[in-house]
Amino acid sequence: MLSAGLNGSQIDGDGPAGYHSWGFTGGIGTAVQWHRNISTSIELLYSQRGSVQKGEMKNGAVERFKINTDYIEMPVCLNVNDNKALTVGVGISPAVLLNYRIAYQLTDAATGTVNTTPPVCLANPMKEYDVSGLVKMQFRCFRSLSIGAKYQYSLISLRPPCEGDTRANGQYHNVIGFYLQYKI
Repeated sequence: MLSAGLNGSQIDGDGPAGYHSWGFTGGIGTAVQWHRNISTSIELLYSQRGSVQKGEMKNGAVERFKINTDYIEMPVCLNVNDNKALTVGVGISPAVLLNYRIAYQLTDAATGTVNTTPPVCLANPMKEYDVSGLVKMQFRCFRSLSIGAKYQYSLISLRPPCEGDTRANGQYHNVIGFYLQYKI
């Protein structure tokens, strides 16, 4: 199977909330039918995730940053289908970090001074791997074409949390994905 789509993502524990970071996801995979309604699937995907913040802080300063991460991930899922149009799956997705980029800007409201050095909690490197739990749902549109949605959440902390408006005990990828899948 071939798949391509979009990830809407955020990083829980970095301060902001909301799925404001969008990126590509896509790759190849295969599935094995074990029973009329049960299959397992494994995919090899390129996945872009991240976080975007633009907001005013309590002291009046304006903080903006954009974090982009690129991963190669291998989701393994147990799938249940109704043999008509609906497939629901649950699984685990180990991933390896390929690239990490951050653009940061803090503007002091009183002086207009601009600082481009990110705080330590954002400047620290992320772990070189991630393991996410995932759930997905697909609807078959045509014989070989499906449209799907998935939700992934990191099971291990990527790095320590930022101070401030966060209840997280670390930083975790939080991803909602939408994709098309073509079965060859």
